[in-house]
Amino acid sequence: MLRLYTVLLPVLLCGPAAGYSFSGSVTAVTGADRVEVLRRKKTEKVTLAGVTVPPEKEAAARKVLFERLLEKNVVVEVKNTGRDGYKVSDVALENGWNPALEFLKLGLAVTVPGPNCTREMRRLENSARLARRGVWAEGGPAPVADAAERVETAAPARGPDRGNSSVSRPGYAGRVKEWWRDSVNSMRRRWHEFKNEN
Repeated sequence: MLRLYTVLLPVLLCGPAAGYSFSGSVTAVTGADRVEVLRRKKTEKVTLAGVTVPPEKEAAARKVLFERLLEKNVVVEVKNTGRDGYKVSDVALENGWNPALEFLKLGLAVTVPGPNCTREMRRLENSARLARRGVWAEGGPAPVADAAERVETAAPARGPDRGNSSVSRPGYAGRVKEWWRDSVNSMRRRWHEFKNEN
């Protein structure tokens, strides 16, 4: 019985796992860094992981997504799910083209601090900054209006959503602590329910 607990405990505590992937066709571009992907007759709402697009570059970023992704098959690697229901994910065409990396290369986006921001993303952002491309041509991106509500974390499933490295985030630590406390309490409840059932 102890072995059963050992095997099932991580599943019960973590809930729906992030880190899975799927493929499908992009049916709509709903934002500068957001698309809808048709997967097995179900539409999945997806937002690009590790980056955010400043307001002044949203039109250009949308244009890239329309031209390169619309009605194309993509591979989606889900990292976590934001509170708005969008799956924070790495998205790439079957040939490997990645819109998030392309945005950083062109200076259309900035990185978001967190586990979804890779070394390659930081390298491309730094290269665009040094070359003064895109948002860096005028010294840097303008603040994103909803950045305080868009915080990207390592949380599988229900953690705070995405954020922007270029602006301050008042109350960020408090929101993370609150989310962590709620997650721990939820894990405890699941564990007690499991123990009572067995």
